[in-house]
Amino acid sequence: MVSLADTFRDSLATADDNALHAAAVAFIARNESGELEHLVAFLKELAVLAKGAVADGHRLYCNVVI
Repeated sequence: MVSLADTFRDSLATADDNALHAAAVAFIARNESGELEHLVAFLKELAVLAKGAVADGHRLYCNVVI
């Protein structure tokens, strides 16, 4: 389990669809892998969680499965 930085949470909470798409494109370009459609959908869902976390004064955590 890892905690996401509050600055990352806040950025996600305020990001619009264009910013999320741009972030996904940059991530795929840097890592030379990934499917844009899936990454954009994931970031949109994460942004919804981030908005709720900010509104409720909570942090975001990710469970990493290896």
